[in-house]
Amino acid sequence: MALHWKRVLAAFTIWAAVATSQAAAGQIDVAFVTCVSPFDAACTNLSDDTQVSWRVVNVLGQFDIPFPGSNDLRDATLDFAYQGGSSTTHWDTIPATAPSGSLGFVETAPFDALLVKQIDFLKFTATLPRTDFDPLFSDNPYLKFVADGPNVTVTQTEFPPPMDVNVEGQFVTVTPEPGTLALMLAGLGASGLLAVRRRRAAA
Repeated sequence: MALHWKRVLAAFTIWAAVATSQAAAGQIDVAFVTCVSPFDAACTNLSDDTQVSWRVVNVLGQFDIPFPGSNDLRDATLDFAYQGGSSTTHWDTIPATAPSGSLGFVETAPFDALLVKQIDFLKFTATLPRTDFDPLFSDNPYLKFVADGPNVTVTQTEFPPPMDVNVEGQFVTVTPEPGTLALMLAGLGASGLLAVRRRRAAA
């Protein structure tokens, strides 16, 4: 039995050694910024005396989370410039998940909705918790995403949001060579039959 498992391990080692990697440029969403109001969820039909806030939602929680904090955005800043003024809000961390299990988010202090109509720009910057998302999804160990860098910046000059925050990088898939996979499966089958015959002979 021990010999059988040694052969299984050897077959997988061979497979891993000759596996091929394929990379393709792409991007993943890491967050989005939107306007929230008690009276108008989309902030598209607001009266000037309404109070609203900017909300930043961390969507990295949709990907594999290998350990707590591994998908939390860090050192995040939201700059809001409008006609006649500006404001800046900083968060050390934007969690990937909320205590309820939903996507984590943070919000700015409330401000007059009139300022939303006078927007000059909205700029979000943050640092990724990691650049290598390997695997990207917990149910697919052969797909990962490697970001081009740790810093994220996005700017929008028109209203309304949401303003998508994404990062450029490479999707990398690892697949075995077809011939090698066939050999590996044949080897596993042969070693399994051999083990069964030996057990029967010993019985």
